[in-house]
Parts: sequence; C-alpha cells; structure tokens
Amino acid sequence: MTCKNFKCLYVAAVFFLFLAFPTTLSFAWGGKVVGVSDGDTVTVLSSSHEQIRVRLYGIDAPESEQPFGTKSKQSLSGLLFGKTVEVDEVDVDRYGRVVARLHVGQVDINAEQVRRGMAWVYDSYCRDVVCVDWRRLEGAARGSSLGLWGDPRPMPPWEWRKSRRGASTQGVQHKSGVEGQLSGIGYHGNQRSHVFHRSGCKDYDCPNCVVIFETREDAVKNGFRPCGVCRP
Repeated sequence: MTCKNFKCLYVAAVFFLFLAFPTTLSFAWGGKVVGVSDGDTVTVLSSSHEQIRVRLYGIDAPESEQPFGTKSKQSLSGLLFGKTVEVDEVDVDRYGRVVARLHVGQVDINAEQVRRGMAWVYDSYCRDVVCVDWRRLEGAARGSSLGLWGDPRPMPPWEWRKSRRGASTQGVQHKSGVEGQLSGIGYHGNQRSHVFHRSGCKDYDCPNCVVIFETREDAVKNGFRPCGVCRP
C-alpha cells in the first residue's frame, strides 16, 4: 500500500517510531494512601473504594527488623499517609501487588525515599531510564551519610532476606506436589485470595493454599492477610 495523503503518511511515521523506539507501557490512576506497611509498600484507596496494595517500583527499603526499617517506614508515612497520590502503574508482582511510581504533586516519592537515604535503588528490577538519576541520588545520600548510610556497613534488604532464608531453610516455599510433607509447618497462604491460615484451621490445606510461610510476619510482608476464622 502506498500513502497518497498526509493522514496516511502521519500514521506510517507514528508506526515507524513505535517500532524503532519501543517503550514500557504504563497507566496512572489516583487514590488516597490509607496504610503504610514499610518503607516501600503502601495501601491506596482507589476512586472505586478498593484498597490496593502498592509496591514502590525500583527501590528496596530496609525490612522492619533491620536497622532503619522503622525510620524508613516513618519517612514514607510522612510523605504519603492520608494524601492523594498519583499511581503510575508499571507491573503487578507475584504477590498480586501493583508495582508503581508514586507522585504527590510534583514530588517523586520513590526518588525521595532514595534521596533521604531511606531506601536502596533495587538494581535487579530498576531498569527504567530514571533509575540512572536515582542511582545518583543514592550516591549523594551515601556520600553525606544520610539515613541508612550512617551505618558504615548497611546490608541491602535483598541480601538480608537471602540470609534469613538460608538460616531457616524455609522462608517462603511452595508445596509443588509434596502435599502432606509440609502439613503442620508454618502458615499456609491461599495463592488466589491471598489469605493465610495457621495449622489447625479448616482451610489450612485448601486446594489453593500452596504458599508456605515460616512466620506470620513473612506472610504479612508478602501481601497476605490473616484468615478471619482462625485468626493466625
């Protein structure tokens, strides 16, 4: 097909640019922050009155049990709690959480946590162009010993989680066809409803309860909520 008019040429040019310069598609929506779990995870009440758990894209904050874990959560709470945010959705993680960049007005919340020394740039997952700027912010925070960088040897949370899994030999597991062998161990999470149950609950070994957590804290951290019947 040959283009003989301006409209046809315009469409062809746009199509060419799309092929030559592919971008990651995302969309934004707004809501009010009604909960802050830690320094990189919040709950947003959408305009449809749905509570949605949101994991901040490209950063990783200290875990609650780590040094500065509480301060990182307090920092994020001060930036977001009770405020209306723009949620620029990037992905959905394996726990069903929306992965997004958050903005309050002109403030890039993900970047601000890094700038304050309250989170690392999550190198394994931060691949957007903006991550280059965030790494500069991290370097500046480190050079000024801000926040977690006041510790001479801070441990990145992904390494801390790995060390915990190695120590316990369990962490988060999946049954993967070994039903019965794991019965009575830790807490079972329903991979569809994201509800977790303790041993003895009538739904402990439900068909979709294939995610295993060693502790209650692990289940909550990974986006699961406690069963309303057994109240683990």
